[in-house]
Amino acid sequence: MTSEIRFGTDGWRGIIGRDFTFANVARVGLALARYLRDPERGELPVYREWGVPLRPAEAGLLVGYDTRFLSQAFAFELAQVLREQGIPVWVTAEPVPTPALSFAVVAEKRAGGVMITASHNPPEYNGVKFKPEYGGSATEDITRRIEALLPSEAPKLAANDIPQTSLREAYLAKIKKEVDLALIRKAPIFPVVDAMYGSAQGYLARILEELRVPYVAVRHSRDPLFGGKKPEPIEENMGPLRAVIRGLRGRVRQRLLVGLVTDGDGDRAAAMDERGEFLNTHRTASLILWHLFQNRGLRGPVLKSFALTDLVQKIADEVGVPCQEIKIGFKWAVKGLVTKEVLFAGEESGGYGYSWHLPERDGILSNL
Repeated sequence: MTSEIRFGTDGWRGIIGRDFTFANVARVGLALARYLRDPERGELPVYREWGVPLRPAEAGLLVGYDTRFLSQAFAFELAQVLREQGIPVWVTAEPVPTPALSFAVVAEKRAGGVMITASHNPPEYNGVKFKPEYGGSATEDITRRIEALLPSEAPKLAANDIPQTSLREAYLAKIKKEVDLALIRKAPIFPVVDAMYGSAQGYLARILEELRVPYVAVRHSRDPLFGGKKPEPIEENMGPLRAVIRGLRGRVRQRLLVGLVTDGDGDRAAAMDERGEFLNTHRTASLILWHLFQNRGLRGPVLKSFALTDLVQKIADEVGVPCQEIKIGFKWAVKGLVTKEVLFAGEESGGYGYSWHLPERDGILSNL
């Protein structure tokens, strides 16, 4: 008997071996193939109303994966199904952060991307995120259609060679264009970069190395159990980062210690100050928005989840831009970011998106 598959706020998630199985991943792969070949796909609002270009299945899909148990194997299973259905597909050569996959979908003009990840969930979970042509979270219209196309049984597969691709360099080049590298280079800071054992490890560190900014990396290794914690950037999971920062106090001179955190798949951000005090996501969102307005001189409407601090509303009021509340789930921010109707979108979980960058949360850019 097959288990029910339902897409939630950002994809489908389940417990590995119980709900999240190779058979169910194959079922999702076949549903995605059917969706891409659905002749009525172009009638969805994202294409008719938002101006998103409809790309055929022949434009291909990219499949990425995080550092969780069996994520790479699940990625190849899903890719095999797509290949069997005649859809060009590439699997990443290494674990990647979700925003890197999203950027590649847009930059390479693919029909979409699939990320094997359960984001910030406990280590026994895994999941599937689908990113359509615009590179952001799939809307409910899209996920409902995919659910309706799910087969009752997993398809039979033949062995196929699946080509692999690397997304790191192109994504890093994009990120470096979005920030003031000279300002970061001369800033008297000493970052402690915490990847929480997730797939963003090595990305912030690489940029800091190139800028010759001294730093220390924390939780930058492969651990499918995430050190016994959820890879979620909340205070109760910040013990290792806090210990390193407090251990460095008094040893780092003439530079300000700062903790920079990304979650399990790199789409969320958090921070810690030089005393080892956690800056919760409400404060982080407010600081980022104030920086965009005051330091970068940007202006534009703001979206915030209803659970995010009202300080975001007050900052928007201060500079005279509208701020609208949305439901929990970043998919509700996608339209405004795709159509460039808003400047910034933030949610209480540490996910922040920028209309000039991607209609997607990006923890790496947010930290910079």
